[in-house]
Parts: sequence; C-alpha cells; structure tokens
Amino acid sequence: ITISLKYNSYKRFASSKIEEWRKLGKWLESKNYNVIYLSDIENFEILSQLNKQEFLSVSTICSYDLEMRNSLYDLAYFNFSVNGGTAQILIHSNNSYIISRFNNTENSSTESTENIKNTYGIDKNDNLPFSTNTQKILWDDSSENFDYLKVHFEKLEKK
Repeated sequence: ITISLKYNSYKRFASSKIEEWRKLGKWLESKNYNVIYLSDIENFEILSQLNKQEFLSVSTICSYDLEMRNSLYDLAYFNFSVNGGTAQILIHSNNSYIISRFNNTENSSTESTENIKNTYGIDKNDNLPFSTNTQKILWDDSSENFDYLKVHFEKLEKK
C-alpha cells in the first residue's frame, strides 16, 4: 500500500497531516500490509522517519521519478494520497485509491469547489465519472483523519 504525502512550505495549509497518515500506516501494518510512504520532492527527510528501512530506497526513487511512482502505484494493492500533484497520476489510472481533502477550503483557489467543477465537471462529494468501484474521492477538510480514512478503506477493501 502506498501513502503519498504532500509538503508545501509556502502554503502550509496544503501540507499533509503527517500524524494522521502515520496512524493509518501503523494500522495497515497491523493488518499485515506493507506500507510505502512517498513524498513530494520538497520533503524527502520525512521518508526516513516513516518508512521501514527496506522500503527507503524505493520510496526515495519513486518520490522523485514519476515513471517509477506510477509503476509502484500500478503494483500496489491500494494507494492513498491527498489532492494535488501527488494525486494526479492516480486520478487518471485504473488503480485502487482514496484521495483525501479533494476540496481544500483553506485559502486554496485551485482546490475550491468552483474550480474543481470547472476542471473536472463534478460537484462537491461526487466521484469522477470514470472512477471504478475501488476509487474514492474524499472531499472534506477532515478527510485526512485516521478514523475517517480507516472507515472508507474498509468499505473499499471488501470490494
């Protein structure tokens, strides 16, 4: 399972809630999943704090190389990401995913409900029209919460 994190030094509100993702990763590992954390290139140091040692090299390479990242997404049983650059490969794939915070209401014009409607043609709380039954977009700002992610993963895991 991959978890793609986002760090934005100039728009802190757009950064991932690391502790919530760490909790999710630990819970997934307790269910015997291998978890590989990926990051955008602005925050490579977080990878060594989150990943098991055996996944650190592949995590670093896939965080930097988009073709390798895409290949890892293809191989993964499931993929998690927050909306933004790290999610764009997933949105247009057949891979299983949950993308959280699709609509970031905290000062973001690119992730506003209006801009998403203009870009993707979907209303708040909708999935993309070409989504499969193992792909889910979570819209709320609170969707980066461990319990919220866990509930949605359990629903998709059964499919």
